[in-house]
Amino acid sequence: MFSAPPQTIGSISAGALLGTTGSSDLVSSINASFSNSTFLSGLSESFHDIRNSFMQNVVRPIQIGRQAIASRVNRLLNPDMIRPLIKEEDFQSVPPSMYMPIVLYPPVRRLLEQGRISGFGFDPDHLPEEDVYGRLINNGTVYDVLGSADKDGNVWLTWEWCSLDPNLSFDELDAIEKTRETIARILSNTMFDPTDYPCERG
Repeated sequence: MFSAPPQTIGSISAGALLGTTGSSDLVSSINASFSNSTFLSGLSESFHDIRNSFMQNVVRPIQIGRQAIASRVNRLLNPDMIRPLIKEEDFQSVPPSMYMPIVLYPPVRRLLEQGRISGFGFDPDHLPEEDVYGRLINNGTVYDVLGSADKDGNVWLTWEWCSLDPNLSFDELDAIEKTRETIARILSNTMFDPTDYPCERG
């Protein structure tokens, strides 16, 4: 049986574990320790598996827990208002007033119906049939001007409102549209669940 002398994995402060120095600092500290040639020199390949297991079962849960706590703190400190979410980190603290505009976004709704995301806890069977936010965003929009022109060359712009529509300003609709554009990038380039960041989609 091979026996190796005890090794340290570097100094990791309580602040790093609790998030005061940032998750990237924590990961860098651990990576630097495990990549140290003294630590790995002469040891079997199985230590790579141990390192990967440690990162997955210890470091990753710490990151997720820290981000979840930060998200809840942000929700307490930040007002509930519709605002543009333009980068991934913004989805750590989604204002409740934006839950429905996000869940009704067709690509997100499909994932929720497939059971692949949390959807802020919404039951897909009890969601409104229409993506009212998409209709309001696209009111008066013509995507193909030439194809939409009549025989005289006129193009008609159509707006549609219903009595039960949410009362949203143009700035709020713009914020929802920008947020949906960000979600499209997240869904295309990552496996994150935009309704439960930083958890991944199923």
